[in-house]
Amino acid sequence: HKFSAEACRGFIQNAGYVIEKVQSGELMVSFYNQVDVRGSVPTWIVNKATMKQPMSLVPAFASIKNYKFKPAPVRKAAEPAKTEKVAPVEKPQTAQEPEAPEGLRSVVPAKPSSENAPELASPQAKMALDAGKAAQKALLGFEKDPAFQSQGRSGNVDLFVRPQTTTERQVVCGKMSFGKEYTIEQIMQFINDLALKETWDSQFQDGRVLETYTKSASFSLNLTWAAYKKEMGVAGRDFVYAVLTEMVSPTLGVIATRSVRRDDYAEHKFLATHCRGFIDNAGYVVHDVDGEKIVSFYNQVDVGGSVPTWIVNKAQMRQPTSLDATFSAMKKHKFWPPSSAQEKEAPKEAAGAVLLGYEKDEGFKSSGKSGDVDLSVRPPTATERQVVCGKMSFGRDYTIQQIMHFINDLSVKGTWDSQFQEGKILETYTETESQEFMLCWAAYKKQFGISGRDFVYEVLTEMLSPTLGVIATRSVKREDYPEKKFLDTHCRGFIDNAGYIIRDVDGEKIVSYYNQLDVGGLVPTWIVNKVQIKQPTSLNATFKALKDYQFRSA
Repeated sequence: HKFSAEACRGFIQNAGYVIEKVQSGELMVSFYNQVDVRGSVPTWIVNKATMKQPMSLVPAFASIKNYKFKPAPVRKAAEPAKTEKVAPVEKPQTAQEPEAPEGLRSVVPAKPSSENAPELASPQAKMALDAGKAAQKALLGFEKDPAFQSQGRSGNVDLFVRPQTTTERQVVCGKMSFGKEYTIEQIMQFINDLALKETWDSQFQDGRVLETYTKSASFSLNLTWAAYKKEMGVAGRDFVYAVLTEMVSPTLGVIATRSVRRDDYAEHKFLATHCRGFIDNAGYVVHDVDGEKIVSFYNQVDVGGSVPTWIVNKAQMRQPTSLDATFSAMKKHKFWPPSSAQEKEAPKEAAGAVLLGYEKDEGFKSSGKSGDVDLSVRPPTATERQVVCGKMSFGRDYTIQQIMHFINDLSVKGTWDSQFQEGKILETYTETESQEFMLCWAAYKKQFGISGRDFVYEVLTEMLSPTLGVIATRSVKREDYPEKKFLDTHCRGFIDNAGYIIRDVDGEKIVSYYNQLDVGGLVPTWIVNKVQIKQPTSLNATFKALKDYQFRSA
């Protein structure tokens, strides 16, 4: 209904034209159409309407006789073919990499590369990419700008300021060594993790990634919202900005941020108490100098509103000093190996591998017991959200297949999951004795005054061996099943990895439940944690309901 409220969305499986020139010189046109009109339409109407479509070749031929063709543009022989690819990241004006302000160590020359930049189709993505590239160019330019003036030292941070000019606001800078223990990628990963930001930025209040456009090992681009606390009697500020994170070379990484103006993320959309500011250029430049990581932080921002200059300057000058706290917090952080959750496998393959990996993951910490369920939690990491787990014995009376069949039956899910509202199977891809693969939708009730959530996800149910069964689920983004398609009242969440692992240990069935998800929206962390830890406790109710379930005979 984006373009017409009166039209239902259909799905073209295959359609088009084949135009052949035969020996006589005639052009033979063939039209093919294979389409799903969707909705509850009687077959005879579909067939009648479909059969009319090829007949349109007659009026098409009649119309082409009256069509005025524009002459093809003449292309010069030397002109290369034009493409729609995104423009490469612009390089600094000089051939060498920007130098650090006077008094700091020089760095190994390197040049920004455009090879990492992907093709981005949407206008929003292109807007973010343009903002990110411009900010990256500005940050690298700051590195060689002689206008920066030393402001002394705060802890281990060397401070600099470039005073405002007739055309630009002031820029603050902090530089600090992060030693040799961490890689550039780890440092950028940690800095970008909004879930950890409050551990090192005392001014930070709240934030979330609004849109992710692309993400790879060397290049990521997203749109982010962040809010900062009230300072010295001045109302808090929030920002909507593009974040371009790139490994420009093996010895140079850049996190570049710049505000973008989006009508759909207007001022006061997230916090009525905050004023919207604007980031001109901000971010981090991380150099590897003989193994030592030199981190530079730059910030050039318009806080908005009528704020006395002395307050702006004081608040701004505090920001670079946060490098000390950043490094201290990073020392306490445990970096995990790259998770298979980030692999480019099909969801049905990756989700099962992740769940089996959780079984031997030492990062889970006990959270006690609820009834017969042993609870544990793996705290959030630099790359992943927290994972909750519940383990319980289901005794010896049921087979692994029976337990998985019962758990997957959405018609009885409400008897054991108090949070479940409704759900249905959208598509079934495969169904055999040992494997079932389908697409499902499920909705969950409103909790603690927070609107309900729904999910569109793939479910792979598989007997991996006679003593091991897995139900693996992971969300997929399908344009034909958008948010609000089924329930206007619910927000769409995203399941990173969730499901069940069932083992037969000498006849006893041990059931493990895992859940890692993004509930979406602006939900306080304490509510998310409280709701999430309730989910594994449902194993008690699952087992109780299983006893009353009537299995069909084979």
